[in-house]
Amino acid sequence: MSGPKWRFIDTGHRDGYTNMAVDEALLAACLKGLAPPTVRFYGWRPATVSLGYFQKLEKEIDVEACERLGLGIVRRPTGGKMVLHDDELTYSVIARQGQQIFPGDILGTYMVISQALVVGLKKLGVEARMIPHRKGEKRREEPRSAACFSVPSSHEVVVGGKKLVGSAQKRYLDGVIQHGSILIGLDLDKLVSVQKFKRPEHRRRMRDFLAGRMTCINEWVPDKVDFAQVAEAMRAGFQERFGDAMETSPLSPFEEELVEKFRETKYSTEAWNLRRESPVGV
Repeated sequence: MSGPKWRFIDTGHRDGYTNMAVDEALLAACLKGLAPPTVRFYGWRPATVSLGYFQKLEKEIDVEACERLGLGIVRRPTGGKMVLHDDELTYSVIARQGQQIFPGDILGTYMVISQALVVGLKKLGVEARMIPHRKGEKRREEPRSAACFSVPSSHEVVVGGKKLVGSAQKRYLDGVIQHGSILIGLDLDKLVSVQKFKRPEHRRRMRDFLAGRMTCINEWVPDKVDFAQVAEAMRAGFQERFGDAMETSPLSPFEEELVEKFRETKYSTEAWNLRRESPVGV
């Protein structure tokens, strides 16, 4: 498939503030025409709870539980629900508007990226599929949860009817960023322990509910896989769907400078994470 050459970056495991700053720096460089469209893989150290942009930290997250478990907390620039980033590979896709590979709408972009994810998962032996878009379909009544993986949406990736990849997207006038979590392992007890519930029985009920809705790669392969193995398969999936080999390159000096700026003045601040004000970014 013709189109601009894609860049691939694996930034390894970083803290939550840095991970969000890197994604925004890549987007800023791309929007300025200083970087090509980019696929990035990364992990989280320490494990981190990320909030959707519109969620309320005090209402949704048990901060004391996060501190007790040594978890970081950061707000994403994208919407959606909270995610516990632990045993997973996170991807991000950053591109300018008008990339030939992407349709001009949110769901179309989700669809193309999910197709790449499905190809990569199948290379690991995981028979994943993409949820079709059914216009006008109403959601069933279900327990309230702050967690992203509680409700699969159109074009998201499932295995055995359970959600395996949770993604969020934000569109700008000139570009788009989508990032998402590909679960390698799954600790439901830890996931529900960091959410706020009014009563203990609500926590137990939510754990049972999520057990029927979420899954991970290592539940579907005979031998457990790790971050590096998943990264290799998923890169092949993106290359196959995007139709061209992706060139590996590090962050540019311009991007590195932006990472430090966004980390220190935005993603590590209470103003951002509590949404008392919105520090300027892209």
